Amino acid sequence: MIDRTQLDKSPNRRALAIGMWLFLASLSMLFISSMLGYILCYLGVFGKVLPNRMHLPALTWLSTAVLLAASFTMHRAVVAVRRERLALLRSWLYAASALSVVFLMVQTPCMVELFRAHLADLKTIPNYDTGTVHPLTLDGVIFFLIILHAVHVIGGLVAMAVVMFNVFRDKYDHESYMGIQHAALYWHFLDAVWLVMFTVFMVTG
Repeated sequence: MIDRTQLDKSPNRRALAIGMWLFLASLSMLFISSMLGYILCYLGVFGKVLPNRMHLPALTWLSTAVLLAASFTMHRAVVAVRRERLALLRSWLYAASALSVVFLMVQTPCMVELFRAHLADLKTIPNYDTGTVHPLTLDGVIFFLIILHAVHVIGGLVAMAVVMFNVFRDKYDHESYMGIQHAALYWHFLDAVWLVMFTVFMVTG
């Protein structure tokens, strides 16, 4: 049987860390290319853009605050496990999981509002059902990008569930906590991605 503490030691630790950074690098390329595509759409590179001014739903401010709070709780979870405070670790992980679910709940009406705005924009296009090429709608592009981010948040919840399962099996301590560390790193990444997206949308809105 493999000693669990060996997973956090060289060369296994280095291999897992490299794998995590490669995973985040691939996701970074995905989101960078997506945001670049949005900017090109905004500039009209791919065709005419409807002149309708895009407005982010007010709830996106709340969802941003909730995601920042979730990232903070994950950081505190890492601090707790480093100090061997396992009861506190569970509390911070509960809080992070709850905040992640709240983020998705808040984002849902935002996405509904954006989708309705997209449909309303389409109705302003003359002869919409003729099969001709129509102008792009920024609401529709933003809706897609927020959905893309939300899917990765759901992936983070799956990772959180795995971490929680291992916590209750006492698989982490101050010497072996790479799973929690990587989960926190992933949430910090999602946080940074959302802040970039939110800022770009606000500037171009």
